[in-house]
Amino acid sequence: MTVTCYGLRPSTSWDTNMSPHVWKTAADFAFLGIEYNIELLTFLEIRGDFEQTTGTPGVTVPTIKTADGYTTDSWKIAEKLEADYAKDGKSLFGSEEGKALAKLLEIWGNTELAGEIRPVVGGRMYANLDDEIKPWAVKNKFGGDQAKAEAMAAKSVDPAYIASQAAAARAKLQLLEAHLAARGTPFLAGPKPTHADAVVFGWYGFPRILNPQAAEATWRHDSLPLVGKWLDAVLATGVGKGTKLV
Repeated sequence: MTVTCYGLRPSTSWDTNMSPHVWKTAADFAFLGIEYNIELLTFLEIRGDFEQTTGTPGVTVPTIKTADGYTTDSWKIAEKLEADYAKDGKSLFGSEEGKALAKLLEIWGNTELAGEIRPVVGGRMYANLDDEIKPWAVKNKFGGDQAKAEAMAAKSVDPAYIASQAAAARAKLQLLEAHLAARGTPFLAGPKPTHADAVVFGWYGFPRILNPQAAEATWRHDSLPLVGKWLDAVLATGVGKGTKLV
């Protein structure tokens, strides 16, 4: 059975997911060999019809739909996929230690790494929104400050600002580089990809789609050779195949 995963698009003309958390789930699908499709929704579509369809006020993406109904949140989805699909030596956690590593990296990615990536990508997100969505975004994503949103959009295409933020993000990724060197394995938890890889990979998919220049300067730098090899290994699993990600 093909699993439907709901993702995020800035406009109705957009054809690729832009949410980092949805890319985490897409990676999990690839790691387990699950057939899936991504149905893209705008912010207004999520806050409108999708809330009614799922029966969940404040629903977010990723959300997946299976025979059991809807599951929301990339971590909860990973646990469900592990329970329903892990087999033949494929697992998203592998062990309790592997699950703990994935949770640690998720927290680090959502705070330390995201803190340096979001500033240069959030402006591109705003710039690509349909005009009727921008007022909602200003209110809900920028604290009602339109000038802040416009300034972030302008900075997100400034080469000097991109270079500065990429350098800050690379400094955070040195932790990953050191971890890979210490482990000596192609993936973060060992020889096979797991959810530990997915939770970090989402923060590559996010800028790769919205600000490719920033993604290249961050993830494909000479100072991070093992991170680059790790990224190649993750992409080789098929995640993002047929999209702008690869």
